[in-house]
Amino acid sequence: MGIYNKLSNDERQNILDLYASGMTIKNIATATNRATGSVGNVIKGVTNRAKPVPPERLQQISDAYLNNKDTLACASQFGISRGYIYQLLDKNNIDRQKPSEYTRKYYLNENYFEQLTQESAYWLGFLLADGCLYQDKYSKRIQLCLAQKDEAHLEMFRNAITDTPLYHGHSKLSGKDRYHVRLTISSEKVYSSLIKLGLFPRKSLVHDTPIIPEHLMAPMYLGYFDGDGSVYAAQSQTQRGKKYGINIVGPQSFCLKFQSWMFDKTQAHLNIAQLNCADGKLYSLRGATEASIRILTFLYEKSDIFLSRKFNIYKQMIYDHSSERSRVRPKLPESVWNAAIQLCRQI
Repeated sequence: MGIYNKLSNDERQNILDLYASGMTIKNIATATNRATGSVGNVIKGVTNRAKPVPPERLQQISDAYLNNKDTLACASQFGISRGYIYQLLDKNNIDRQKPSEYTRKYYLNENYFEQLTQESAYWLGFLLADGCLYQDKYSKRIQLCLAQKDEAHLEMFRNAITDTPLYHGHSKLSGKDRYHVRLTISSEKVYSSLIKLGLFPRKSLVHDTPIIPEHLMAPMYLGYFDGDGSVYAAQSQTQRGKKYGINIVGPQSFCLKFQSWMFDKTQAHLNIAQLNCADGKLYSLRGATEASIRILTFLYEKSDIFLSRKFNIYKQMIYDHSSERSRVRPKLPESVWNAAIQLCRQI
């Protein structure tokens, strides 16, 4: 316990000097053999400001913080309080973490969408189709929920950005159990990165095409197709074999840009039609077998990531229409057939 004798002016100045150096009141009390209340009264009664920190010391503290973003470790390293570190960071315009970030339990690459790559562009498109952004007064979150059969695909995204565990759940739809798997990421920085790229809460009926570099459009569109598109096979009523096609759903502006971009790249025509749902705000793009092969071959060539379940239908489509037993082979350039067959052999 500290002593309670009256403090001299020299002792008061010593306390203020120690406080200005970054020491906590408790540490000052121990060093000076004074009660913490007495030390606190000196600091509160004389000044509310710490003396300027020498530039070299400030640089050391800021470098340590920027390297590991751990205020507790910095406080221990320099023998100062966490609050004092925050004062220094704010005073010198150094961005600091939010409480939700420095209490983070699991690893998260918060810069994942800052500089887009082929991989992150794919997941941008997938989130545009199937992801949700939430914001409340406590946090900003990104959520991606898929059917349990696509758990491996969600695990692929999780491994790319975080080690947050997946949540497994189920709900009832039309009396049937529907099992799903969900990933939730709480991060203001990741949230803000996606906002800058064109995503936002409640986007399903009104989102547009993200503005990203041209060479990343194909993986982004494939990600969107894997999230909100389908490739299907149906028994043909007029010819032997199956009839294949693709379908993509989205707002009108997005669909028109998708349609135009795909035609420019592949000369494949997609039919657009308004859907009788969501107050007519959703549209559908449909392509027959020839357009499906042109578009999917082009997209799969441009991305190393894809939803295996849909790619397997594409492979079957190529096999059915390229084999000698097929009576109806779409009129496609040999270069397209060769590329499609090569893809199916490699993957």
